Amino acid sequence: MCLSGGIRAQDYQMFSGDRISFFEYPDGEIISVRFDSVHDNDAVELYPPPNIQIAFETGCATPYGTSWLGEKIIIRPDGTHLFISESSDTTRIRSQALPGVPWIAFRNSAYVISATVLSMEEASFLGITDTVKNIGFQAYDPEMNELEHFINDRVISISKNHGATRLVGFSNFPEQSGFHPLNFYYAANPELSLVGITAEDLSAGIQNLTWFEVFDFSPGDEIHIMNDQVDIDVSYNYSKIRKTIKKYLDRKKFQDSIVYRVEVTWKEKREASGEITYFHDTITEVIYRNDAFDRLPGEPVIESYRAYTHLMYKAEPLAKVDPGGGLDIWPTGTDTCWSFCCVDGCLMERRYVKGLGGPYGSCSNAFSFGGTDLYYVYYRKGATTWGAPIDFTAIEEQSYEDEINVFPNPSDGFVQIFAPGREISAVTVLNLCGEIMMEKQVRANEGSLDLTAFPPGIYLLNIHSGDQRYFTRIIKQ
Repeated sequence: MCLSGGIRAQDYQMFSGDRISFFEYPDGEIISVRFDSVHDNDAVELYPPPNIQIAFETGCATPYGTSWLGEKIIIRPDGTHLFISESSDTTRIRSQALPGVPWIAFRNSAYVISATVLSMEEASFLGITDTVKNIGFQAYDPEMNELEHFINDRVISISKNHGATRLVGFSNFPEQSGFHPLNFYYAANPELSLVGITAEDLSAGIQNLTWFEVFDFSPGDEIHIMNDQVDIDVSYNYSKIRKTIKKYLDRKKFQDSIVYRVEVTWKEKREASGEITYFHDTITEVIYRNDAFDRLPGEPVIESYRAYTHLMYKAEPLAKVDPGGGLDIWPTGTDTCWSFCCVDGCLMERRYVKGLGGPYGSCSNAFSFGGTDLYYVYYRKGATTWGAPIDFTAIEEQSYEDEINVFPNPSDGFVQIFAPGREISAVTVLNLCGEIMMEKQVRANEGSLDLTAFPPGIYLLNIHSGDQRYFTRIIKQ
């Protein structure tokens, strides 16, 4: 990859071919920007890799769609960026424009989009301080009468030395018709914020999470895992609780693998029969390279029977998710009309967490009203600890459903907790990433929680009773 020296040296260039940038959606999901090839002619041409896309009008999907930035970007010597969409429309962003001087960013038969540098300011991002230009938009009809349009509220920002820091998508700017990346399904071209940069001379903020970083353990590390499987009819003897403790004893790193010696202990109780199973041994655990997982977030993985993309989320610790069926697409014979496939069974979003392994997640069987919860409740990594350690003695004595009653579940936000014959001292609410969302002190055998401000999803309740800890789940609708 090469860039002309004159263009590369200019200030306020949105992109360059020697850099990977990571942008965050409003919900915390991260998508990447990189370029496969750069051609040095009179202008620089940047070609971003495709995203999985869906057409709202037909429901067709394709893993061979354009990037959320469009088919390609042409950077002219004067700094003008031409974003060429999948339908060959062009959006013009003038990175060298002065404040208050408008230009036509987009025009078609329906309307005209004007752009203007609203302000220039010193701003901080990723620990970097730089001068930033903020560019706003205004929509007009062909007679140049102002129109109400969501793009009027959008702002993009370009830093002097480090590229774009705030963006919208240009694949079908400024519309929500035709094909769009799956990430854009829930909102009309949201603003994205820069959260990471990778370059030869600079690395700042969030970086791509790799397979070896997920399974990065050292001797002495320890992780405690809960696996709760439930079926509506316990007579099937399917419903069970398994508690697992993994202690890492030794590590050997090779070019294509990491080999661990691990002390594993687990106990399992089946609800219908009350049968208890116990396991304790030292095993060898081998982690091999996973090139598909190591792809940048948003880039498609195309297999013979499906295509999908790993989703990455801004969280502490960082996590990557294989949608596990929720966003998989399946070939139907044409490259431009793959379909989504819904099947019976447990379609779990498999979450992999930096330094804590995986997969973790929760799912429900489509027609049996049961499912699986798999999550960590405690870890020790070096001098850092989190959560409450598993108590193996409690598995013979307690049934989560009988001892602690949490209702209604699912809930619209107001939850009651009732523990007959015992006193609750505190309740901790965590999300599936293990982040604490709420802590509440309780001094009785019953209590209540107000989760109305929480977004819909599955949450974990850590209920404290004396020196015991009870874990259960609550579904917020």
